[in-house]
Amino acid sequence: MQKMARTVLPFKLAATEESMTTQSGLVLLGEFAQGAGLHRWLEREMPKPGSGHAYTATEHVLPLILMLTGGGRSLEDLRMVHGDSALRRLLHLDHLPSSDAAGDWLRRAGESKGLAGLDRVNQRVVERRLRKFGRTAHTLDIDATQIIAEKHSTEWTYKGERGYMPMVGHLAEAEVVIHDDFRAGNVAPASANLDFVKACEARLPKDHTLAAIAAIPESAWTRYADCAVAETVHSMEATHKAFRLIVVRPRHQADLLEEERPRYHVIASNQTGSTADVLIWYRQRGEYSENGVKDLKIGFGIERMPCGQESANAAFFQIGVIAHNLFVLFKHSALGDGWQRHRIATVRWRLFQVPGRLIRHAGAWVLKVAATFAENFADIRARGYATLHELAP
Repeated sequence: MQKMARTVLPFKLAATEESMTTQSGLVLLGEFAQGAGLHRWLEREMPKPGSGHAYTATEHVLPLILMLTGGGRSLEDLRMVHGDSALRRLLHLDHLPSSDAAGDWLRRAGESKGLAGLDRVNQRVVERRLRKFGRTAHTLDIDATQIIAEKHSTEWTYKGERGYMPMVGHLAEAEVVIHDDFRAGNVAPASANLDFVKACEARLPKDHTLAAIAAIPESAWTRYADCAVAETVHSMEATHKAFRLIVVRPRHQADLLEEERPRYHVIASNQTGSTADVLIWYRQRGEYSENGVKDLKIGFGIERMPCGQESANAAFFQIGVIAHNLFVLFKHSALGDGWQRHRIATVRWRLFQVPGRLIRHAGAWVLKVAATFAENFADIRARGYATLHELAP
């Protein structure tokens, strides 16, 4: 006779063959991405597989986007998508590559025309966001962000750690990353900034304009002992295009100690107006962008790189950018007004990670969620459909 196991609380466990999901809300984002045209863009812009039996770009990229949006942090976390039968059935994810196959594909994509294709897919996402946003003047914040990676192929960054130093161009008001340049760790953050700004400008739709700002590391500047704020003019990389440089030294106790070197923050801007006006403008836009880039890195799990090759990690980073921008488009298109201030971690907890049960009823699949979420889910689908219809070419 089998003895009953002793437990703290008086409930029993039982297995079920029902199709369950712990990510019901992620179905909504996947449906929205499909309606926006992600599958079509990937098929059009990405290199074709080498054989008829190989996985397509869509079969690689969509699970990675779902994994990163759902909270995954490594290629092994693709198991979250593999094991979610309801998510797979509703989003028609019939063929899913393994984590090893995903890593191999990232290497091939990074070494071929895949990076350019992913960049064009991202441009399409950004274009949809800007059409929904409805304004044509933008603040561009470019900044290098360190990603620590103890890989054999990585270089030392100026912060004294091995890793990468990608440059990110963030449109502050629209909240999207318009362009990124995945760089080795030993590339100076101030390197080729003008070329990067031009690349960001080239990716804007016609008749859109931007004002550019760039945060330059304090290590590039010397002490200004006589003032807290100073302004000068700088021409980047021997060009004739000049930027205003506003040097800010925050007041803090370390300034009183001679052995401590004062810390500077330098703003490079092509904005007109007084020094005070530019500082206010930067703090309203630039600091918001800094939080947006932080959400890209930490919220979407790309502060860690999965592969040993820089080219493969560049492809992974680009997919993270697409995931971030799709989420921004989804948030501002399908979610209600109360959701707009929330970042991915909050939306993930409050919406994406709602459990559900998939049943077959009257010849159709039905995703059942708790009554407290059902009405909100229906409203999100309706708003998303209306926006996609509005943005359709």
